Amino acid sequence: VSETLDSASVDSHIAKAIACTESVSSGVKISDISLEFLDISVASIGIFQWLKVKLLDEEFLDSGTSLFPSMLQLMSEILERQPLQRRDILLLISKTLPLIGNSLPSFSKQMLDKVTILLVKGDVSLFCTFCKDVITQKFDRSLIRHLTMIVLRMVGPPYSVLFASTLLKLVTASGFEKVKKNDKEQLNKHNMTILSFLAACNYINFR
Repeated sequence: VSETLDSASVDSHIAKAIACTESVSSGVKISDISLEFLDISVASIGIFQWLKVKLLDEEFLDSGTSLFPSMLQLMSEILERQPLQRRDILLLISKTLPLIGNSLPSFSKQMLDKVTILLVKGDVSLFCTFCKDVITQKFDRSLIRHLTMIVLRMVGPPYSVLFASTLLKLVTASGFEKVKKNDKEQLNKHNMTILSFLAACNYINFR
């Protein structure tokens, strides 16, 4: 989408962004709001700033759960529409998750689900950078396991060295127990997925 707009058009999109935050805050469903204004970076930056103020406010996190579905959709839309703002959204997610801790597991997992949009868009490098941040911050292992499984269900071999090495670090950080192939009780669906991934890694020339 071309962003060659006159000042009146820019003002119009900013006004729509402001109206969106007001509507969402008042309980209007995000599905009832036109989000085309997010194609314009200055408007989507405004939405990002609103998300940031809300999600980094611990008081809001305790009381604003009714807004979470709309906020998740806005994050998703920015990740889809604004490649240059993806890093900002990922940083916001990585800052929000420690604040939530174990109090909102469903919301935490849904935020991580949004991160996989990067893989759909082919932005593997940025995804891997986010994963390194997740590991460094020592997120709850259940969240790391969730991210690992979601990704492995999306992507199959052959894997690039960068992607495979990143996923191996996630698997280690997630606390998956080593599985013996002859232990049928442990060979559940999750462990089989991990074993399949590890088997594929045997054919990668890591340097």
